[in-house]
Amino acid sequence: MVGKVERMRPLAEARDCTLAELALLYCLAHEAVSTIIPGVKTAAQAHDNASASEATPLTQEEMTHIQKIAQDETG
Repeated sequence: MVGKVERMRPLAEARDCTLAELALLYCLAHEAVSTIIPGVKTAAQAHDNASASEATPLTQEEMTHIQKIAQDETG
């Protein structure tokens, strides 16, 4: 699992966001999802999570890239 997350890091960096923000953007991209309630421990995490709602939505290409990584059984 850690390997898959690390493979997503370049995408997050290209978008100038954290991996957590990328994950939230991925969730927000699904039509069936109307609400996301992420856990936070710090004010900075809450700020980062809120920033995801204001970010440019993921492109179809980015969504496909994430899905390929997630479905890759090699790690």
